[in-house]
Amino acid sequence: MKRASTVAGELLAETGVTVIWEKGSPDFPEAQITDMSAGWSRTARDTREYLVVRIVKGIPAPVYPSATGYSLPFARAGAHATVFYDRVEKLWLNSTVGPSTGSLLGAAMAHEIGHVLMRSTEHSAAGIMKARWGQAEFRLLACNRLQFSVEDGKAIARNKIHPTFIVPEGL
Repeated sequence: MKRASTVAGELLAETGVTVIWEKGSPDFPEAQITDMSAGWSRTARDTREYLVVRIVKGIPAPVYPSATGYSLPFARAGAHATVFYDRVEKLWLNSTVGPSTGSLLGAAMAHEIGHVLMRSTEHSAAGIMKARWGQAEFRLLACNRLQFSVEDGKAIARNKIHPTFIVPEGL
């Protein structure tokens, strides 16, 4: 988790966002709530001055198939972003080039946080916000060269909030 938070923080720092990580408890209400209704009302902004990132294990395969996580850019309660640890680990195991699991997890966290900060679920053609990463992205990540595109970086820089990092027990 230490490597993941470092990588996510470094990737976001390139866009001008300073991340302050606070370890939360999986028992906190923020870690338990998923506000799926917020996508219907994009006019009411989240008034919290922090962002909740949840790392989970054991998500069944039919839930967001092949995704390493999801984000809720318009959530007004609960987690803003959820990353599936076991799917990130599986990506790492299937990789032929060398980013660590921690680096890959950090990049996945930065990707989901990027959606929240851009207030969008859209993906980019290249870079950290690409929908599906392959060996080319893994090589860039292993060399610390995977990053947000210039356009994505500008969109992220406009919305600076301080993520709170919530880690479930057992990870």
